[in-house]
Amino acid sequence: MENKHITYQMQLYAALVRAGSFTQAAEQLGITRSWLSQQISGLEKSLNTLLLHRTTRTLRMTESGERLYEHAVVMESLLEKVQEDMTFAQDSLQGTLKISSPSALAQVLVLPVIQTLRKRHPELHIELSVNDSVEDLLRENIDVAIRVGPMPDSSLKARYLGTFHQYWYQAVEIKERDDQIITLPWHHDKGPADLKVNNIHTATEMAKQGLGRVLLPDIFALPLCLQGELEKLPISVPDSIQSRDVHAVHPYSSFTPNRITVFIKAIHQQFDNQRALANTHDGF
Repeated sequence: MENKHITYQMQLYAALVRAGSFTQAAEQLGITRSWLSQQISGLEKSLNTLLLHRTTRTLRMTESGERLYEHAVVMESLLEKVQEDMTFAQDSLQGTLKISSPSALAQVLVLPVIQTLRKRHPELHIELSVNDSVEDLLRENIDVAIRVGPMPDSSLKARYLGTFHQYWYQAVEIKERDDQIITLPWHHDKGPADLKVNNIHTATEMAKQGLGRVLLPDIFALPLCLQGELEKLPISVPDSIQSRDVHAVHPYSSFTPNRITVFIKAIHQQFDNQRALANTHDGF
């Protein structure tokens, strides 16, 4: 393969895949659409393979294109690592960190870490996506995601953060166990739900207003219990406790950017702090 520009072309290809169209990618990169198309065609010629199925409206990667995209992401990570090591001091984080988190853990885990990182590393730009669906890290260009539940086999690298417990909670003013149930999409043993909602904050507000009991992570519900807005039902209530593992996942293999390593270390410490706090107030 004799092409001195293949690294540049792979970077253009990765940007094209993320943008989803030649027009949008060209605008984002500050180049012409024809130049971008020429470079991608040159890349396909150099590799002697078709990377994309093109239509007037959409782009779809071939199997070879998907493999090349994974290599391109690794290459971008390596180039960024080299730049970080050669240009910036070891204790300084720069660039962009894109994080994905489920809504139940964003406030208690991710936001405190973001606050700390912003104070220590003011040149670090952070993008937070709060989403209860499982986002494609490569497709959405996400650096690190917080995931709850069992980890499927994949190419993603996972760091175990800890385990939270789910209990039934209800409004404090209700004297007996509320048989009205509020359920969320990820609840497994739902039973006959009286109210269904797709957002944990709305479900919590419904419980606070006395509309029913809801199954919540203890580290999420603890501040509300301490404020006297919710109370945890006794553990003797059937199915009152469930354990869920939490992981931080990222798509980088051998060359993990320093900002990812620092964030995961910080989020792990924050989880330990929240777990210890929940254990201390186990009666709530």
